[in-house]
Amino acid sequence: MKKLIFCLIVLFYSSALPQVIISKAYSTDLENGNGLFANFDFVFVADDTAGLKIYELKTINPFPLTLLSNYKHPSGAAQKVFVEGNYAYVAYGSEGLVILDISNPSSPSLVSSLNIGNAFHIYVEGQYAYLIVSDSIKIVNISNPALPVLTGIYKPAPLAYPQGIFVKTDIYFLQKTVQMADLNI
Repeated sequence: MKKLIFCLIVLFYSSALPQVIISKAYSTDLENGNGLFANFDFVFVADDTAGLKIYELKTINPFPLTLLSNYKHPSGAAQKVFVEGNYAYVAYGSEGLVILDISNPSSPSLVSSLNIGNAFHIYVEGQYAYLIVSDSIKIVNISNPALPVLTGIYKPAPLAYPQGIFVKTDIYFLQKTVQMADLNI
């Protein structure tokens, strides 16, 4: 197992400008640390085949982080995680979308999963989860987390291979790889 170093920056928000109150690199025994989602209480790390790890973020002195729990799906690899309310929505590689109940972060439990292909990125906005699956974006209705429903597929232009997504209302922002080739003309 390799040591992975990640940096956690915590901002203090007020009516004035945000202020950095914690900025510290932290080393831990993670396999890969593909994706990270933090709120004021917990840090959720999508850690490849090791699954989803949940760390407690203490208010007074958050370091070292305390590992509360680790959810490992029977197969696949946790790629990215997005947390909304009491649910963690995980792009779980070959398993597609995995939805976990995290109302008790010490014991996350499987709510449902939806095999929609090899999911490697996720963003949640309202009642929809937007997952990057291979060369397309799959849109899943998650209004009932126990019964997610695939409601749409968007395929960008050929060779556009999206790598990241952010959604706000009806606008999609995609991160993509631009492939270059030497044509020797």
